[in-house]
Amino acid sequence: MKRNGWKKLGLVAAVFVLGATVLTGCKEETDKSYEQAMEYTLKGRYEEAIELFKRAISQGETDPVIYGDMGIAYLRMGDTENALKQMEYALTLDPNHKGVLKRTGIFYMETGDTDVALSYFLKALPADKNYTDADRETLGYIGEIRMKREEWQQAVDCYNPLIEGNYHVAEHEIAAGECYVKMNQIKAATQYFDMVKDEKDISPRHFIYIYKCLMEADQIDLAAEYFEY
Repeated sequence: MKRNGWKKLGLVAAVFVLGATVLTGCKEETDKSYEQAMEYTLKGRYEEAIELFKRAISQGETDPVIYGDMGIAYLRMGDTENALKQMEYALTLDPNHKGVLKRTGIFYMETGDTDVALSYFLKALPADKNYTDADRETLGYIGEIRMKREEWQQAVDCYNPLIEGNYHVAEHEIAAGECYVKMNQIKAATQYFDMVKDEKDISPRHFIYIYKCLMEADQIDLAAEYFEY
């Protein structure tokens, strides 16, 4: 009886291990499909990306953000109808998912409805302002909308957490500086423009933009200093 009992236990254990191995294999295949879909999206191979997103879903991917990512692929290829369907379905799965909210904001931003886009971006941010890198990316989108609305100080408030963290690039510092130029606070603007000099991947186009920005504000002598770069 004991021997048979151990045999049964061994069989159960074997089945469990086999099941775990199969699940692990499926997860790996799903992750591979998802990662390749994201790669294809970045490379502009949208139709292939969409097929891989669908494959990942059929393989068991349950994260609602995959529908948002597929929606972005549809959006990039100009199919706004299917893009919106994916966003809306993702929101039915989890209406508070930060990744889904951000992607929905991107959809509305790129289709011209900045009011709705802003509402989704704001919902995607944590109330405690303890921002992750993903949150900082969202702040960048909000800053862009604020600038289009000429809400200069609110735009700066978006760019500052980016500049203070590890997510900043020269464009963020230039944008914050431009906001201060628009508010006629030239000294504050130059503090941000000077930060650009210390960035790694800068090019003449960055300083040409700063030059044009200051020239529009009739800061001719100051503009000349940046033009030299």
